[in-house]
Amino acid sequence: SVITILFGYSILVFNAFSIEQLSVTQLLQQRLTDFTPIMNQTLINIHPSFLSIYISVSIIYLFDQFFKKRKYTAIISILILILICFQIWLSSRAGLLSLIIAGIIYGFLRLKSNLRIYVTIAIFLIIIAIFSIPLTKERFIHAPLRALKSGTGVNPIDQQTWPFTFRLQITNCSIDLLKDFHWLYGYGTGDFRDEMYRCYEKMNYTWLTVRDFDEHNEYFAQIHRLGILGLILLLLVFFYPMRIAYKTKSYLYLSFLIIFSLSCMSENIFSSQKGVVFYAIFNTLLFIKYEYGNSRDKKL
Repeated sequence: SVITILFGYSILVFNAFSIEQLSVTQLLQQRLTDFTPIMNQTLINIHPSFLSIYISVSIIYLFDQFFKKRKYTAIISILILILICFQIWLSSRAGLLSLIIAGIIYGFLRLKSNLRIYVTIAIFLIIIAIFSIPLTKERFIHAPLRALKSGTGVNPIDQQTWPFTFRLQITNCSIDLLKDFHWLYGYGTGDFRDEMYRCYEKMNYTWLTVRDFDEHNEYFAQIHRLGILGLILLLLVFFYPMRIAYKTKSYLYLSFLIIFSLSCMSENIFSSQKGVVFYAIFNTLLFIKYEYGNSRDKKL
């Protein structure tokens, strides 16, 4: 709780220096990453997708504590609201989608039927915000639609479509690399990246080579490395603990795993220390917490 509180407060402090001269209209039209010091690579060097994962986990954790620590409900509610606002402002598509899905599953599994209405209302308000705020409306709806119309070609004058177009190009190459039974045995942990670059050059995806993009999908990355065996092992990493979490009613742990498994569809989470270390630490802590809790309940 203390870490989450300090995290939320630090975001406010850092952003106060960058937003004091901006109007409300400007705030609603620019991403947090466009002008905020906390996102400056010289400060913390973190990608918005990874920051959105941290925030999503923090929100679900606070939501869990909301029903356990009644005397702190006001403070927890304010922190949840702050983090949701910054999550929307970050405009990470995967981050918001994983938060919404994890929140829905947690709410409907953890809460009684009379409280589920509040979860539904909260999710509904977040979706309305996404469709109403100019920034998120452009990034989540208009830009992807324009990118789909232009196919895999990069529009040099419409930078808003670039992220979506780049992902379409990356997906094309990721699928192309699965041909000739390479889906079965992969390319090896050392050669798969070179094969991606060769595909970029073959498809004339110059921007992807210049920007040194990887698969942006952990599932594709594992099947490129180790073939179908790598994919199966990755799925076991998520779904076996999910099964345990569901059977033991450890819904916070289940939500944590859902957030990571969905985020792996848009980023190479386990190809970066920012993903591996965070997952390893909190997955272990949550597993031990519920395993210890179940053992203690059995003794009692």
